[in-house]
Amino acid sequence: MIGGLSKESLIEEAMDLFSKMKGNSCLPDVVTYETIVPVLLARDENDQAVKLLKDSKFMTPCEVGSILGWESHSSNQKTSVK
Repeated sequence: MIGGLSKESLIEEAMDLFSKMKGNSCLPDVVTYETIVPVLLARDENDQAVKLLKDSKFMTPCEVGSILGWESHSSNQKTSVK
């Protein structure tokens, strides 16, 4: 569902569903993050994308930086992970 909402540019609804998932102990997986993060970056919501990736429990800081570096490079944006 998050993928469908994101494809239709309904990112607020996708983020609401994302929050509800976490609130109901349904932890998002890599696919969920790979779906939401590019949409956030495309909308210049870089801080929110970084926060989501930092909050993920299954990604190392190196993996987060790698994903952000690839995504931000592909959209001609610079994003840093602190």
